[in-house]
Amino acid sequence: MNIIDFVEIAKIIACLFFLSFSSIQDYKERRVSNVVFVILLPIAAILSGIDIFLASNPLGQLINFAIYTSISIAIFYVIYFVGLFGGADAKMFIALTIAMPWPPKIVAPLLGQSFPFFSISILNNSLLSSVSILPYAFLSNLGWKMRTRSQLFEGVEKESAIKKIGSLIFCIKKEKVKIKPYDMVAEENGRIILFK
Repeated sequence: MNIIDFVEIAKIIACLFFLSFSSIQDYKERRVSNVVFVILLPIAAILSGIDIFLASNPLGQLINFAIYTSISIAIFYVIYFVGLFGGADAKMFIALTIAMPWPPKIVAPLLGQSFPFFSISILNNSLLSSVSILPYAFLSNLGWKMRTRSQLFEGVEKESAIKKIGSLIFCIKKEKVKIKPYDMVAEENGRIILFK
């Protein structure tokens, strides 16, 4: 194991730590403090700087860094700007882009190839893994129906079947008293408002 491997391990550990911390904070408070990014960004920049300096072709690696980070940050900014994810998500992906602009060499790609824009791969994998919430939402809603003996679509009978199916697999039914201020409400005034 050489020094570049240690730098890559340090990047992975730093990213995992800050991702875990921000996830916990987001879950508890529905927001992530900017302090997380103020601490992570310099750590990411320093570790990437060391990675570039230790490369066999530092100038080439610096050019790759500039290209990969510029394109990735632009993509994440556009995704944030159009409202597909929030500010903390955008900041975390930007920090990940700076920390890990290319795939770590200590982890062999599963298919022998890896996408050069590593943070975009992380976004793709995040989107794919988010699909795992669908069975959970569906089973949770069935459990709610069995537990409360209530109709799933009580009050929204006039809505289309597509909206009802969508809310059944994308949303989680709760009693009104259990809805927290930061929860996104899908039903309001006899309408399913999540899908307009």
